[in-house]
Amino acid sequence: MLLEGKNAVIYGGGGSIGRALARAFAREGATVHLAGRSQQPLADAAAEIRETGGDVETAQLDACDQSVVDDHADSVATTSGSLDVSVNVISLDETFGTPLVDAPLDEFALRRQLAAEFGRHGIRVLTVQSNGVPETIRDADARQAMDESVVSGTLLSRAASLDDVGNVAVFAASDHARAMTATKLNITCGGEVD
Repeated sequence: MLLEGKNAVIYGGGGSIGRALARAFAREGATVHLAGRSQQPLADAAAEIRETGGDVETAQLDACDQSVVDDHADSVATTSGSLDVSVNVISLDETFGTPLVDAPLDEFALRRQLAAEFGRHGIRVLTVQSNGVPETIRDADARQAMDESVVSGTLLSRAASLDDVGNVAVFAASDHARAMTATKLNITCGGEVD
């Protein structure tokens, strides 16, 4: 088990990507702490994890409120003994599509800057880059259109799945990736080549 004994917080844990990460982290032995704005999706995600024998806690909170997030992180570290992995998969609709140069400074953080600031404390900063995960779309027609759009631009003739996202996140959170920081993990199936 790659994450045995670790505590992983997932902000946005009730959404489809958050659930995929939570399932993968729990499968690999982590205690998962799901946080989000709406209690029901968190409870549903927690039930899925408990059904497979995973350890999970939930907290209803606004991940855009820094003091609330700080308090939650402190609480997890205190009550669980550590906070080993923190993942943010919340969506900020108000900035989506805004060019980076036009975005207010308080609405984004740069991976390299965070890695430079936190690296000396042993904290790694990684991002997972996809070109879309069609499974996250509920409407069947919209999902098929997204799938066709994404797949047509890939080298592998497929899109990343929710399981792919979870598996890559497990790797990134594990000691197998301990030498990685300040970079992205490209899961575009060859849709974007580095």
